[in-house]
Amino acid sequence: TPRVQPCGWKRYVRAFTVIYVSTNRTDHTDMEKQRRHQTAFISYALGGTKQYSGRSMEKAHAGLNLQPEHFDAIVKHLTDAIVAHGASQEDLDEALAKVATLKEAVLYK
Repeated sequence: TPRVQPCGWKRYVRAFTVIYVSTNRTDHTDMEKQRRHQTAFISYALGGTKQYSGRSMEKAHAGLNLQPEHFDAIVKHLTDAIVAHGASQEDLDEALAKVATLKEAVLYK
């Protein structure tokens, strides 16, 4: 059973997207499409029943040459979004542990 229910993922992603847009230049990003992908991925990553069928993390981030500071900023935005919606420390720690496993897949591509 997932610890965080699907309605929570949508709230987290919505809050994450607001934070992300307010702190990043997104001229060439379709944020509605990005929000859908983030919702699907985050729900999958946090133990949801839906399977993530998007591109691999490596392919999705190819050509972006993301650096550790970019990854850390995204983790901070996600943390802020989850905390803003009252998640327990245990749920936050579990989510961040899962996100941390993606670091190698997205950096320096």
